[in-house]
Amino acid sequence: MAADETAHALKGSLATIQSSLEPLRRAVPGDNVRAQRALTLIDAAVGRLKDLVEAAHRRDCAAADALERQPDAARR
Repeated sequence: MAADETAHALKGSLATIQSSLEPLRRAVPGDNVRAQRALTLIDAAVGRLKDLVEAAHRRDCAAADALERQPDAARR
C-alpha cells in the first residue's frame, strides 16, 4: 500500500473515532467526572495519532521526492 493510501486509511479511521466521541459527550452527564476525563483522554490520544500519521506521511513523501531526484546510478 502506498504512503498516501496508508495515511488516508489511518486518517479516516481516526476521524471515525473522533466523530464517535461527540454523541458520547452528549450522553455522558456533566457530573460524571471519570467519564468526561476518559473522553478527553481519548480525544487527545486521537489528536496525537493524527499528528503522528501526518508527520510520517510528510517524511515518506520527502523521502520519495529525494529518491526521485537522485540519478539512476545512485539508486542502485
